[in-house]
Amino acid sequence: MNRGDRTLELDPQAPVSAVAETRIAAPADVAWSTLADLNTWPDWNPDVEAMRHNGRVEPGSRFRWKAGGLSIASRFVDVVRPDLLSWTGRALGLRAAHRWTFTEVDGGTVVRTEETFDGLLTRIMPGKLRATLATSLEHALEALGRESERRARARGRD
Repeated sequence: MNRGDRTLELDPQAPVSAVAETRIAAPADVAWSTLADLNTWPDWNPDVEAMRHNGRVEPGSRFRWKAGGLSIASRFVDVVRPDLLSWTGRALGLRAAHRWTFTEVDGGTVVRTEETFDGLLTRIMPGKLRATLATSLEHALEALGRESERRARARGRD
């Protein structure tokens, strides 16, 4: 699969959606690998309370995690190292689609994350969920940036 063959479609009409982007001082492969290292998420992302993944990071692989007090069941859709990682998830009747892209630029990486929610709660309180999602994506990018930059520095010392 190449970068243009994305299979996860984010619904542009979803009641709740958010996008966030940042530039980090680490190669795309390091940033992608950090995100794909699921079992370490609780170590570097304070918003993730627990993670359980015993399989490989590949399309169809499932994982369970807890964030924001919600237990989430997810499944990978796109796994394209070091450019793209996406998954779907379900929690409390919410259906989510989440895509991460990694683009190397001038010795660093632009990381973009997009997520949509649908389900009953999105119709009851869309504004609160939009704000919560936007904050969550910003926090995840900040945490991913810190950990990826730390790993890149450690790799440079090896």
